[in-house]
Amino acid sequence: MFISDINEPAAQKAAEYITKQYPSSECQSIKCDVSSESDIKALVEGAVAKWGRLDVMVCPTLPMWRRVLMIVQQRWYHARTVCLTC
Repeated sequence: MFISDINEPAAQKAAEYITKQYPSSECQSIKCDVSSESDIKALVEGAVAKWGRLDVMVCPTLPMWRRVLMIVQQRWYHARTVCLTC
């Protein structure tokens, strides 16, 4: 598993914590600015190079995505209402 953050020391601390809590796991940190396409590409390529594939990628940067999620939720509710009333 990779833990990434724009704050590299914070990512390293999180990776060390996970490794300590789950000794059989392998967790590494990598600096990544999710607003940078090249950083995201390097993160994905690093995972693929290390493990041969990327199974799951989670981006919990809520301040950036909160508005997007609200819009998606509003569209979902609208679509559901339209479909249920047809």
